[in-house]
Amino acid sequence: MRGCKYIFFALLFVLINLNLFSKEKNDNEAKNQVEQYFIPEKTLKSLEQQAMKGSVEAALKVWEYYSFSALDYESIDIWKIIFCENELSNNANGTYNYAIILLSQKSSEKERGWYWISRCKNADYHIDDYLDTLYKELELKNCDELLDKSENDFSNMIYSEIRQSAHYENKAAAYYLYTEQERITKNTLLLNPEYDSAVYWLRIGAQNGNKECIKKYAEILRRSNDEYDKIRAEFWEKKLKL
Repeated sequence: MRGCKYIFFALLFVLINLNLFSKEKNDNEAKNQVEQYFIPEKTLKSLEQQAMKGSVEAALKVWEYYSFSALDYESIDIWKIIFCENELSNNANGTYNYAIILLSQKSSEKERGWYWISRCKNADYHIDDYLDTLYKELELKNCDELLDKSENDFSNMIYSEIRQSAHYENKAAAYYLYTEQERITKNTLLLNPEYDSAVYWLRIGAQNGNKECIKKYAEILRRSNDEYDKIRAEFWEKKLKL
């Protein structure tokens, strides 16, 4: 019995040390991750400015910093969209990953996920089995019919259909929803809008490529007191010249 007792405590000692080792390993991995993606304040500001001007590489570094080093979830949300907007003509992993995140969310965000997936498709992004399945699901949703809707059709459509059309990339639908929300709320100066505000639809329309949305969104950013908003205005103003 005494031998069994010693064996029991020996095993217990081993297990405790294994757990401590495992915890220490995880702590070290987390610490290494924080250090790996850390960016000094001065460098971070420079990268953020470059990202606001349209740099894909800078936007990726900033997003990685907030995601894996600073662990600032509000900033993660801000920079992942900046990153994808910068990739509008250069679709890559950022666009694909963001689409996958949105497709797992609630209805309105899921709808927008289809937009980013379609951008991957149009940019000939590498198709894996999962992406191929998403494409087929997207085609089953009659996106072409929704994208063909014009301003003349909207008066005969319910709100959710117009919203879905705008989220799927219909330029006219996004602008229509902007004008409707502006008329209702008169809230065109919000720069951090909740879903369905006038500025929300301006930004969706700008991403969709609606020239009027791009122009008005850039004007609002230009009037902001925030330094980064003013820089971002330049990004969208350049889109008008393309």
